[in-house]
Amino acid sequence: MPTDTNPFRQAVAAQTPRPKAACVSPRLFRQLVAEGDVEDRMGTPGGLHAPIYGLMLPFFDGDVFIACDPRLEDRDLDYQLP
Repeated sequence: MPTDTNPFRQAVAAQTPRPKAACVSPRLFRQLVAEGDVEDRMGTPGGLHAPIYGLMLPFFDGDVFIACDPRLEDRDLDYQLP
């Protein structure tokens, strides 16, 4: 059964200012990838564009760095925002 991505999307949209990063569970990460909402971009884990580092990192919606954290599933969470 696919994970519902709407609660995550709504939480990101509701935060002011928009978060630079978020932690997501592996199941939510896989669903966001399947829906085409994750793109690899050069940057830093803080969500800042930094091509000099040469790191390809996953970003949600073009500007929110997402880290996949399996420990969230142990706590029955799909995401965590700052």
